[in-house]
Amino acid sequence: MGRKATEHFKVCPCCGEVWRCRSDFIKDNSLYLNGYMADFNVLEKGLFYFTHLVEGCRSTLVVHASHFLDLYSGTRYTEKNSGRDDCPGHCHNRGHLERCSAICEYAFVRDVIQIILKLKKQPGESFDPDMVNLPWQEEDHL
Repeated sequence: MGRKATEHFKVCPCCGEVWRCRSDFIKDNSLYLNGYMADFNVLEKGLFYFTHLVEGCRSTLVVHASHFLDLYSGTRYTEKNSGRDDCPGHCHNRGHLERCSAICEYAFVRDVIQIILKLKKQPGESFDPDMVNLPWQEEDHL
């Protein structure tokens, strides 16, 4: 007798909070999108990094890009341009969330990031990213 599986979008690995659907996950202001890491072999396997800003948690949640790519309906390029002269290198730095002007297969993911950030933004509310201590933003003190 197997138990019935509960459907959900994501579960926090630290505090156990459950997001039943993608929309609830994106709009939750306790989740801060702080990074994207491209997978240069399989675009859909790129990773979005979110920090769960709840007292006692502050865990990092990782979501495959495949869960968000359908948010974008614009032009998608097929040529990989990573590392070339006109590549600004955003996909090589997990903390860079800016748009990308390169004609590259991965450039539209930068627009997906902007869509997620826009959906998260609520009128009258603001978020101070300086309150989040991200490992890749810390300086080495030798």
